[in-house]
Amino acid sequence: MNLLIDAVSVILLGIIAYQDFKRRSIYWVLIPISLVLFLVKGILFMDVKDFFLFFLSNVAFVVLQLACLLLYFSIKNRKFTNIVDTYMGLGDLLFFIVIAAAFSTVNFILFYTAGLIITLVSFMIFKTINKNAGKEIPLAGAMASLMILCFVFKY
Repeated sequence: MNLLIDAVSVILLGIIAYQDFKRRSIYWVLIPISLVLFLVKGILFMDVKDFFLFFLSNVAFVVLQLACLLLYFSIKNRKFTNIVDTYMGLGDLLFFIVIAAAFSTVNFILFYTAGLIITLVSFMIFKTINKNAGKEIPLAGAMASLMILCFVFKY
């Protein structure tokens, strides 16, 4: 059962990565399907109480970081600045909630931080090589690709 859930997860993550790299957007229905899949996996293979504690802690971490970003950009721009659809897409934000269900808190923070750094460095290298590349970073796609690598290394 675990292998089946992981295989479906990899397929969904691959679709998310492809769409985000190709169109800089993802089909919205992939978000709830992926979330349900990771929630089911967590409930089946962990103590339910521990799983929801991890999940809520991870979501709280994302909310705290987004609140700090909102505050930073609002102070920088001297007015309230909605960071969603200005600095990051809604799909990216929702994808962070999805991956919050996939990791324990320590692993989530490590994956999240390393994923953001790897994505930023990769995009900077890509921009240096390809001068015609746009400004938008396919963050959800890059993070989905990194999650696929995590699944590959797991097996």
